Amino acid sequence: MPIKERIIETDNGHQGGEEVESYNCVARDMRDKGFLKDNVSIVIGYGIDKGHILDIGSGPGYFNLEWLKRCEKADLKTIEISRAMIEIAQENAKEYGFEKRIENVLGDARKLPFDNNTFDGVISNASLHEWQEPEKVFGEILRVLKPEGKFCIIDVRRDLNKATLSFMKDNVRGIKNKKGFMDSVNASYTLDEMKEIIKRVDCKNMTAEDYMFGIVIKGYK
Repeated sequence: MPIKERIIETDNGHQGGEEVESYNCVARDMRDKGFLKDNVSIVIGYGIDKGHILDIGSGPGYFNLEWLKRCEKADLKTIEISRAMIEIAQENAKEYGFEKRIENVLGDARKLPFDNNTFDGVISNASLHEWQEPEKVFGEILRVLKPEGKFCIIDVRRDLNKATLSFMKDNVRGIKNKKGFMDSVNASYTLDEMKEIIKRVDCKNMTAEDYMFGIVIKGYK
């Protein structure tokens, strides 16, 4: 069965009002149902578990907060294009008691506001489908990473099988939120598309692979 063409969802994040609150509720629900655990384990299993770490497209922050719970020797900066989402993320960090371990920064991942060789690792969860110029973002990731620093990017993918897609959609509550989830799926990259993108990135130590719920891109500088 042919894969549908990618439909761009947004290139400026969730900017405010009901949209941001809705996304926060969905993300919190996913956390409460345990759906973040596997992705956190993938990142930690790759060796990103300590040091100075950057999270790209951090949204309301539940993924990085769950990661921080298991990584006591790490501190975190985030980059997020939506000021409204940062405000929610800061409140969520306070709820976890991690506000001193996280600094949320407003900015665009295509031009990261950080010096070269700054971070020990870079992570991202459920943001890749919003990257309109992923080659640029990967270039920026490599620039801000320290030598031998690792990155791990996880997202849904557009070529999920029907059973997995139905399972994921069924676990999103509310008609509007289900539509938002499907918009993200339709905006996501397939594994083959990501492999082609990787070929255009100046990094020999970079791979893309599928897993049950999406795609994982790993690499190091």
